[in-house]
Amino acid sequence: MFYNFRNDLASGKKYESRAQKILEKDYGKLTICNTSDYDLKNKNVSFEVKADFISKNTGNIGIEFRNKGEWSGISVTKADYYFIIGFDRSWSVIVDGIRQDGWWIGMLIETHVLKSLCKIPYYSRKNGGDKKSAVMILIPLEDVREHCATVYPITHGVLT
Repeated sequence: MFYNFRNDLASGKKYESRAQKILEKDYGKLTICNTSDYDLKNKNVSFEVKADFISKNTGNIGIEFRNKGEWSGISVTKADYYFIIGFDRSWSVIVDGIRQDGWWIGMLIETHVLKSLCKIPYYSRKNGGDKKSAVMILIPLEDVREHCATVYPITHGVLT
């Protein structure tokens, strides 16, 4: 599969807006930021937003920590929380009396907790992104979910 940074950036902005709407219900008005420090913030709290579309196929969440030989992602963020959108095959919600399995969920995890998960040595590291220059730690989605402060069901089946 060919990776296109421009498409990924546009998609990322779309999901930052979606995360903003979800999180504002619990955290108040949030501003979208264009820095490597965080994606959303207000005077009390800040968030890094990540949408991992490949999680639907792999069951993993990729957490970037280096890119083009420089520290990036979780290594440099100043965000209090990560809001990670991923596909959870085992998440179920009853809708109109019918159980629906397989949901896109938003996982809110404290950054320091996610950093601790990233230090577990048996999680694999993979190159990806533009010209495979980013290095990511692959964490099983259920391990991330297990350590979350809050989980927000987003949509069943296809994420738009």
